[in-house]
Amino acid sequence: MLRLHFRQAALSLAGLSLVTALASWDGTFGNPQDPATPATEDLGQEVDPLAPKGWTIDEKWRPLLGTWTLLNFVHPVEIMDADSIRGYLTISEGFMTMIIHARPMAGVNETAFPDHLAQAGLHRWRIERDDIMQLATVMGHSNFGYELEWEKPNEPREFRLELDKDVLSLTRPDFSVLTFRRVTSMEFPQQALDRMREMHSTGD
Repeated sequence: MLRLHFRQAALSLAGLSLVTALASWDGTFGNPQDPATPATEDLGQEVDPLAPKGWTIDEKWRPLLGTWTLLNFVHPVEIMDADSIRGYLTISEGFMTMIIHARPMAGVNETAFPDHLAQAGLHRWRIERDDIMQLATVMGHSNFGYELEWEKPNEPREFRLELDKDVLSLTRPDFSVLTFRRVTSMEFPQQALDRMREMHSTGD
């Protein structure tokens, strides 16, 4: 999901702890070059596990496909107010869309940031080393800095996956955890239908 563009001063604000959970980082889950990877005998070269390849998924991870709502965010150091953050995650074959909305917590210097913070991004994804989700940004943006910022294409990220029926956990190398619950199909909202009837009747 995602890179939240904050200035350095923002990293110390408890109300914006989400930055450290979703921002890009240099660390990964161990050495990306698996020492057990066999060499390619005809070329005399080691196989690069991060080399580009077609998108595939193990059957055990196929239940990832669908839409998920953010339930909880756990930071290894700071406590997040669950009411201050909302998010949705939609996973399809090879593509992932994540949207995050948040507000600074009470007591934070709110004049330095917008009252409503938002980030959205579309990413390519794949599973490596059994339970590691790797992301590469297609396009994304956020206003978690002083102005709207655009994310560079192919920005990399990694999460460790844990899927328990309809609950999905994504863990960063710094042990921040995002927990999602599957969204089941629902009827089209009546409120939206009522508004459309109003629009049609008035010609708006």
